[in-house]
Amino acid sequence: MNEDKRKYVWELKLRAEYNVLYWSRLAGLISFRDRCLRIIIAVVSSGTVASWLVADYPLLWKVCSSVTALLSIVLSIINWPDSLQKIASVRSQWIEISNVSEKLWLNIDSYLETGMLDNELDSVGEILVKAQKEEFLLPMKESLRERCYNTIRKKHEKQVE
Repeated sequence: MNEDKRKYVWELKLRAEYNVLYWSRLAGLISFRDRCLRIIIAVVSSGTVASWLVADYPLLWKVCSSVTALLSIVLSIINWPDSLQKIASVRSQWIEISNVSEKLWLNIDSYLETGMLDNELDSVGEILVKAQKEEFLLPMKESLRERCYNTIRKKHEKQVE
């Protein structure tokens, strides 16, 4: 029974580390894309750029105006700032789960001896359910998930053996 609980805490710890890493990297990726798209819109719609192009290439000016309008529409539909807020919320919950599971893992013998492990796991379980509900509507990138999984696996390879 105690070995099952040890295993559960260990797997919870790894899962929390993985999720903190995944949501941090996803937030960085989305922030980067948002910033790049906004810079492109600013450059393409810039009056200075337009004045250089209008005189010699009127068609290019029309294309740039159209691209700017389309990118602005896409940016408002994608709504990356809203996604980033939701990701930040999920990430903070996983950080909390990570901190608690790390504490539990480091003091596992004490928690098992006092019988307090189940109480701690119940409180973590509430946060876990909330995080999973919020994750459901967020974007998932399989390639990023796999890279994060491999990073955590390599970090703990020797501890698992």
